[in-house]
Amino acid sequence: MDQSTSTQLRECWWEKKYYKSGKNNIKRLIGCYIICKVVLIVMHRFKSWTGIAPWNGFPGIVGAIDGTHIAIKAPKNNPQSYVNRKNFHSSQLQCVCLHNRLFSHVFVWYPGSVHDSRVLKNSDLWDMGLVKCNNVFHILGDAAYPLWMWLLTPYRDNGHSSPQQRKYNYYHSTNRLVIERCFALLKSRFRRLHMIDTHSVPKACEIIMTCCILHNVCIMKIDVFDVDLADGGCNDNKANMCLDFF
Repeated sequence: MDQSTSTQLRECWWEKKYYKSGKNNIKRLIGCYIICKVVLIVMHRFKSWTGIAPWNGFPGIVGAIDGTHIAIKAPKNNPQSYVNRKNFHSSQLQCVCLHNRLFSHVFVWYPGSVHDSRVLKNSDLWDMGLVKCNNVFHILGDAAYPLWMWLLTPYRDNGHSSPQQRKYNYYHSTNRLVIERCFALLKSRFRRLHMIDTHSVPKACEIIMTCCILHNVCIMKIDVFDVDLADGGCNDNKANMCLDFF
């Protein structure tokens, strides 16, 4: 991130509607300033997705990608487009995480009705994935995503898989599970993500992004705990919010 981008990020947090009289608004202003400082620190610590050791025998992997639904109240504009396949209003959160459950890329805003593959193709990661993977590494994704130069998906089970394909799928599934654990940890730590009590999509996205940032801070400070995957509820006029931490 260059200096101009850092300056814009600071101005983004300070120039919103937080500078008003009243104790609550002052608290929000201070909170936003702290989060801004954390973002800048985290994003400057890492430069690329390299130097990752093999994941349980799976070489050349720098991350796992998946999406999860964050429940929100029905937005005032086009509420029907936010109804997902489980019949509740949500915003899509797409993340790439490392083997240690750190988020390396976060993309949020798309309505819950949008398929995971479409969210990916409309995110900046779709065009920058090969560069981020340095043209030689890969990210693991489930069958909802397309097979791509930098994105490895499992073989489809048609009943005639070879031993090599079954072995590949086993290691793929074992290693990709880290993103499920990551979402479970995120939602267990920040219970607000089980239902964001707002009709404003921009506000909901700010909350989601802030939780992802604080999740990384907690991981870096070794503030972790074990969670059940089921507890996280995983998987089940446009301006996107995106953070590329590494």
